[in-house]
Amino acid sequence: MQSYQFKALPFEIEINYNKIAKQLLLANASVSKFDGMLEETSINKELFLNPLTKKEAVLSSKIEGTQATLTEFLEIEADNGKSVSTSMYDDFIEILNYNKAMNYAESELNDKNTITLWMIRNIHKILLNGARGKDKSPGEFRTDQNWIGKPGSTILEATFVPVAPEHLLEALENFENYISSYNEQSALVQAAIIHAQFEKIHPFKDGNGRIGRILIPLFLYYKKVISRPVLYVSEFLEKHREEYYDKLNSIDDPDGWINWILFFLKAVETQANQNIAKIKKLQDLYVDYKNVINDVLNTKNSIYILDALFKHPIFKSSTLYETISKNCSIDPSTVDRYIRKLVQSGVIHSDYEKDRHKKYYFQDLLDVIQ
Repeated sequence: MQSYQFKALPFEIEINYNKIAKQLLLANASVSKFDGMLEETSINKELFLNPLTKKEAVLSSKIEGTQATLTEFLEIEADNGKSVSTSMYDDFIEILNYNKAMNYAESELNDKNTITLWMIRNIHKILLNGARGKDKSPGEFRTDQNWIGKPGSTILEATFVPVAPEHLLEALENFENYISSYNEQSALVQAAIIHAQFEKIHPFKDGNGRIGRILIPLFLYYKKVISRPVLYVSEFLEKHREEYYDKLNSIDDPDGWINWILFFLKAVETQANQNIAKIKKLQDLYVDYKNVINDVLNTKNSIYILDALFKHPIFKSSTLYETISKNCSIDPSTVDRYIRKLVQSGVIHSDYEKDRHKKYYFQDLLDVIQ
């Protein structure tokens, strides 16, 4: 199979916005509503965005083959990265790295106010650090031909062969320039093009899909479409994985780019609406448990405990103590007493009856974010 012949951006022929106008309008409305919610000063955004960010890390990694659920990831996190299963530990590291890569990307963009190939290489380096792809040149663009196909398939049996290595630098420089120096009529449309073009270039030996999905909220944040780079679409893409790959692979067909953009805009609209619903549920849950925990514990520390439960819905007593003690003066025995009362009242439950190394679950929160 011949390697992909990349088309320089922007396209010579402009996107026909008449064909995407309706879906673009719906996507823009949903994104604006979602961002308006994020800008509300009455909510503690980090408490509600933290679980959504971890969910994104789980789902984007799942598209690439990891099996760990969000609950399993949080359980291993509560055990400080310990797992009896090697494969589950490997999944944990990949998901953890994805979360770290997103945090780095946001910080770097805030500092430099530009998306560069250098930044993308650093994201890749973080993504593969200590993970299953650690032997696939983390942070370095490939120098040989790669291809996509069934495990063990040859290049002749590949379903897709990305840009040849001798054209890779040209494609990447054009890609970087398109991000930093060009404005499509719609930033959402440009985000769709950026994601697809990155996947077609496939510049790394591993991790291309995850980085391509990280670039979506990062670019929209860069264009000030959203006030935080947290508009994740991996949940939609994972649920429609076959269509996702089909639309990407059919981009060069007649109307292929239009069909891809329409699919992408639908993903954005759907995900923005789902995130709005989830944040509302999280807000309601927070308000409800603010009263419940205060009634159960009758302490001025109740708000710190509630915040800790939202940060760590699966935890050990030591984790809860470390989190709460950052905000108030408290001792471990008092935290243990709080935990016993919360278990007795049904706010949380433990995983087993042993006295040591128990994990506790704030199940109502887990039910919302799963």
